[in-house]
Amino acid sequence: MEFFQIVSRGQARNFMNFLFQNIRDKFSKFKKDQSGVVALIYGPMTLMLLIAAGIAIDYSRSYLVQREISRALDAAVLAAGSLAITDETEMKALAKKYFDANISENTKQKYNPQINTVVGTDTLTVTSSATVPTFLMYLAGHENVEVGARAVAGRTLVNLEVALVLDNTGSMSGSKLSSLKSAAKKLVETLYTPTGSENYVKFSLIPFTGAVNIGTGNENVSWFDKNGLSTAAQEDYGSSFTYWSDNQYDGMTAFEALNHFNVNWNGCVRARIGSAVNENGDTVDLDLWDVEADASDPNTLFAPHLRPLKDYYDTTWWGAQVKPSDSDIRSWLNNYNGSCPQRSILPLTNTKSTIDTNIESMIANGGTSVPIGLIWGWRSLSSHAPYTEGVPYGTDNTRKVIVILTDGQNDHGYYTSNKMGGYYSAYGMPYQQHLGTGWLGNELDDKLETICSNVKSKGILVYSITFELNDTNTQNLMRNCATRNDMYFNSPDGSSLQDAFDEIATGLQKLQLKQ
Repeated sequence: MEFFQIVSRGQARNFMNFLFQNIRDKFSKFKKDQSGVVALIYGPMTLMLLIAAGIAIDYSRSYLVQREISRALDAAVLAAGSLAITDETEMKALAKKYFDANISENTKQKYNPQINTVVGTDTLTVTSSATVPTFLMYLAGHENVEVGARAVAGRTLVNLEVALVLDNTGSMSGSKLSSLKSAAKKLVETLYTPTGSENYVKFSLIPFTGAVNIGTGNENVSWFDKNGLSTAAQEDYGSSFTYWSDNQYDGMTAFEALNHFNVNWNGCVRARIGSAVNENGDTVDLDLWDVEADASDPNTLFAPHLRPLKDYYDTTWWGAQVKPSDSDIRSWLNNYNGSCPQRSILPLTNTKSTIDTNIESMIANGGTSVPIGLIWGWRSLSSHAPYTEGVPYGTDNTRKVIVILTDGQNDHGYYTSNKMGGYYSAYGMPYQQHLGTGWLGNELDDKLETICSNVKSKGILVYSITFELNDTNTQNLMRNCATRNDMYFNSPDGSSLQDAFDEIATGLQKLQLKQ
């Protein structure tokens, strides 16, 4: 935002020239007067001292009034210019409100300064002036001093694409999830309150746990690996899948297994395995970069999140003494995929009611994988598959933003070679070693750190929040993930969480103005 203040220096110079010309004229006449000798000595000096005192006093008074007006105009243009308001009447009313609030009652009563607001295509201009009566300067023929100022703000509105990446894990249940819903919906309400905001603001919603849910309606999209061709899909089913000793169902894909046992896919997906070349020509890990999904490279597709059925029977822990019935398998498949969030991702939209409905319907369950949430937040802002609602990076007048919140540390337990041990998540089972060995949260922390860096390298602004979380390591990770330190918020309770979202809303409103 750019501000301009005009002080009447030219007027001051003109006035001083006028004043001293007046003094010279009066002194010239006084010199010709022969009526008193003492007056010749002291008269001119007294007159000049009085006028000088008058100049000092009256100029100081007028300067103070001018400075107060200037500050009030700055407040007015900042308030009216920093909000995504497109209605001219609203802008003028807001500018007057802030101007009046920053003018003292004494100044209002004595000088009654008024504000004039002009709304242009790209600028907002506010001006004001006042007349200050003089005490002694009238001796020089100048009874009033006119003071005024002007402030100008650029008003080129830009588009906002905001991804809300919100923790939906089991620890968020109860009042914590309620507080999150209220705070998130108020942020949306604030951004959509100004008239015409729906033309400039879009939100996506990414509820995350140990995985994300892309929605069962995406079963047949081109970027989903329904046919089990990717490494991630083959790892759980396909060539790795052997059913009992009769080999009747060897090689079934996840969807063939789902259909056979009459179980519905829950909509969640695995993290991608392998590497590919990104848009910069660099070879990157597919779970750490938003590489476009391309059917010509199956590993760039997204495989279904379905715990390997072999974990149920192909283990010495289970004993493998009796072939399980189809109903046993069906029950197991339904019960052992709990790290999948029930609320699916909402792609970018400017329909406020849809955003509110999706926020309100979030349900707490499952474990915590913050990097999974963050990379899908990144994908939701993209212009290429899997989501294409975002404009291309670098598009003029568009800013992309991620707001990410978690209430816990990355947690998938410890590595175990036991096929029945540990959590099944987007990164598979612990024995598959995609998160290394030992405490699996360490590898997730590393992934989060890398994804944060990658996201910011694309010019995406990141606000991060920890909620009722005392883990110093996670706090530092989230602080470092934010674009700036003041864009990280540690919220110990629901009230401070609301304050954090309010500050973010204010920041987003200011982002809408071209700086």
